[in-house]
Amino acid sequence: MSLDDATPAPTGRNCDRCGAALPPDAPRGICPACLLQVGMESAPELEEEDRTLTAGSTRKIAVPPALPEVNLLRPGQQFGNYRIGELLGKGGMGEVFEAEDVESGRRVALKVLRLKLDSRDARKRFLREGRMAAAINHPNSVYIYGTEEIEDQSVIAMELVERGTLKDKLKSQPEMPIGEAVDDILQVIAGLAAAHEKGVLHRDIKPSNCFVAADGSVKVGDFGLSVSSLAREDTQLTLTGTVMGTPAFASPEQLRGDELDVRSDIYSVGATLYFLLTGQAPLEAKNVVQMVATVLDKKPDSPRQLREDIPEDLAEVILRCLAKQPDARFRDYANLQKALLPFSTRAVKPATVGLRTVAGAIDAMVIGVAGHSVLWLLGLSADPADYKTPELMGAFSMMYLCALLCRLLYFAVPEARSGRSFGKAICRIQVVNRSGSRIGLVRSLVRVASFDLLTIGLTAVYMFIDPVGAMGMKPDPSALDITFNYSFMLMLLVIFSVARRANGYAGIHDLLTGTRVIVNQAPQERSKVIATKEKWPALHDAPQLGPYHALASFADAKVGEVIPAFDLMLRRQVWIRKAEEGAALLPAVERSRSRPGRIRWINGSRREEQSWDAYESLGGQPLAEMLRQPQPWSTVRYWLLDLTREFIQAEQDDSLPARIGLEHIWITSDGHAKLLDFPAPGVEPATLEQFTVSAVEREQFDAGVFLKSLTDIALRNGPPPPLHAGETIRSFASAPPADLIQELTAATERNAGVSRLRRFGLIFFCMLPALMLIPGLWISFSYFATWESENPEIRPLRQSLGRISWLEKNATNRARTNELEALNIYVSGHFRRTITQPESWNTRYAMTVIPARLRARAEQLVRDPAPSTEELAQARQTAANYLQRMHARLEQERRMMMDNISGKILTSMLIISSLFVILPGLIAAFLFRGGILTHFFGLAFVTNEGLRAERWRVFLRNLLMWCPVYSLGIY
Repeated sequence: MSLDDATPAPTGRNCDRCGAALPPDAPRGICPACLLQVGMESAPELEEEDRTLTAGSTRKIAVPPALPEVNLLRPGQQFGNYRIGELLGKGGMGEVFEAEDVESGRRVALKVLRLKLDSRDARKRFLREGRMAAAINHPNSVYIYGTEEIEDQSVIAMELVERGTLKDKLKSQPEMPIGEAVDDILQVIAGLAAAHEKGVLHRDIKPSNCFVAADGSVKVGDFGLSVSSLAREDTQLTLTGTVMGTPAFASPEQLRGDELDVRSDIYSVGATLYFLLTGQAPLEAKNVVQMVATVLDKKPDSPRQLREDIPEDLAEVILRCLAKQPDARFRDYANLQKALLPFSTRAVKPATVGLRTVAGAIDAMVIGVAGHSVLWLLGLSADPADYKTPELMGAFSMMYLCALLCRLLYFAVPEARSGRSFGKAICRIQVVNRSGSRIGLVRSLVRVASFDLLTIGLTAVYMFIDPVGAMGMKPDPSALDITFNYSFMLMLLVIFSVARRANGYAGIHDLLTGTRVIVNQAPQERSKVIATKEKWPALHDAPQLGPYHALASFADAKVGEVIPAFDLMLRRQVWIRKAEEGAALLPAVERSRSRPGRIRWINGSRREEQSWDAYESLGGQPLAEMLRQPQPWSTVRYWLLDLTREFIQAEQDDSLPARIGLEHIWITSDGHAKLLDFPAPGVEPATLEQFTVSAVEREQFDAGVFLKSLTDIALRNGPPPPLHAGETIRSFASAPPADLIQELTAATERNAGVSRLRRFGLIFFCMLPALMLIPGLWISFSYFATWESENPEIRPLRQSLGRISWLEKNATNRARTNELEALNIYVSGHFRRTITQPESWNTRYAMTVIPARLRARAEQLVRDPAPSTEELAQARQTAANYLQRMHARLEQERRMMMDNISGKILTSMLIISSLFVILPGLIAAFLFRGGILTHFFGLAFVTNEGLRAERWRVFLRNLLMWCPVYSLGIY
């Protein structure tokens, strides 16, 4: 056999990297040669144990580097200004040591390049890592203090995160609790989203690159493989013929060397969450090459196969992140965050009974309108009185069963797929199981069937026994009829009698089926603060202070004044605060402090003529400048939470500033409040003069009084805060700090205001009875006109019987006695056919117009022999005076009714609204400061100070609100 015979037949596909024809068994898009090359190129970043890749490993593969390595640093060694501590970890480019800055006393994580500095590309790439990470200043991102060269080695000094990594958390447990894992990943997403806003893709997200801070927060670190969409020359340092990353957590397109976007990092986030929940990577292989091939070509198994208690919906979110094609994944972090929130420990909010009632009312209205529309199109009647024969009653029973089945499917199908019927979607609530997943079709059918069985089961049974009575259509209903008619409302009260805040306001059917109804909460976002866009100036000739170039004259600055400066190495702006010559360095607690609510000290010097401290430069605005305009509660609540946390922590380590005032607070671009150790730059004295809160010494500082004063200033002349906010604000002076943190945290998760949709919903449901009356009245008038034309004798008969009944009680003279006898003969003869024919006498129209008492009298009259023609004529003549008046009045009423239907409908609406909406609403406004619907919608009437409004205020407001309705009726 020749060599040509052994060559695999071409497949018509070409390698994505080299263009060569692919053999039949080649992984999708890459040939064996390139696959081996990819594996070797990726090896420096792979996990190793005996050169095999296993899920959960953390050590690095020792692959001979292209350049010779420098000698490793040793614990205790003096390295520049740093005293080296223990080795924290290794990467493809360097080692990370715990170290102490001898000059400042700050403990840092020091990353040291492993390669000698004669590699220009390595030096650039290492510097690029520092610049990438330094561009991100976020609570969920590891902070970079600086970068420099020490003894011909490049180093990066960064924040020391002392509690290890997410991977370390799994050392004491095989898998993380679901809520905790999702909480941690949401913090990772927040850090990556902040990086993406700066144009940075991480490209190496994995559990060992997500660090856990002392307070339990998670920070994204190790930006060694990051790429920027802003600086293309830096990006090329990692794109030219090299595929970097950890294959077990890298996306397929990253391993192929394709152009990447945010969806590549989303793949890695999904793989990391998979690992946290199961203790294993999504895909496994025996060696590097097989791992790359597996990632490129094999779909991962569902994490539920490894851990059954993972919610099905959460597993679908993870698998969507791990999709092979980027288009099949979440398009951005916001959508991924929204999908993960229902599984977080802090995001689930149960739907109140009132909100569920509103959703149910919407669904009932939709079902009613749809059902009557179908019957109208089919030409069928919904009135059981129209189905008189056994055959027709059988047809009505089948129609009723079909209606029940349609109702069952209306709720069960959409709630099984998305958890929402139409009404629930409008009210933004959702049915889920106890783990937060979709409930599935079987559970959904059982849930709806159990609800219907409890609420309308008795009525349905009675419907087959007495349809007319069950639907409340008897002229004189019995006590049993009334009981079954209102059994639905009574059973609703029984179902929700068990609803408590502790069980998520669950009804009996929820408890039976293990379901709950929650509010779909969108991620609460802080208001962004507009700041001027930073530019990178050319500062090579500017005055230099250590590694920084001053943007203003340092020599002319006063002691304590803050001037801007620029770090050319990291390409970021800093604040330089001039210190007094000969002054001691700041206390160690201030230099090593790293908290989200406090400005971060970066560097400092106490040399002759250059005594200064460098701080991070904060984008955004000073709080004092922002308070010139009223601020909404939706924004202020986050500031209060940030400051309360910082005040508590500062009290614990005794690090409060010497003086504290409004000018010591800065609001960053992303809406976080930070406490400064000095007055914020850019605050004019005239700005502070308009506030009654002045800076106080640390010894006289009261956090509660300060927060209360800040809130009053921020909210003045603005929209009133919600009622719960007013209660929180009033508790500042008395509540313990821990309780205050809990209240403010809860405040950030609640609605900060009343949306237009909720206000419209309240008004709409207040007017719903009147609005529903319009089609009902229109149908009633049309129904009346039709029956009037088909049965013209019914109303004259009703009037005649009424006159007979009156004369029987008031026949006090001969004339009335003669009229009574004449009307008895007249009814018996003239209306005999109408009374004796069921087609006219037993219709719903006749039963409604003629009460049972008069019907019995009519039926008694026709039992006697029919009068002769002469007797009937004589009776007409005797009662002629009354009959003429009666027919004239009936004709006039008919004309009035039919000539002004719109006016009658409007008048009826006003009467119904007055009796059932407006008048009860005014009474409830005065007695209870609001009505039932106000409570159902979670609304309350408050004053401008956030206090509950007095009764007379609520009453007057409601009275003024309904004035246009009454003016319409007067018009």
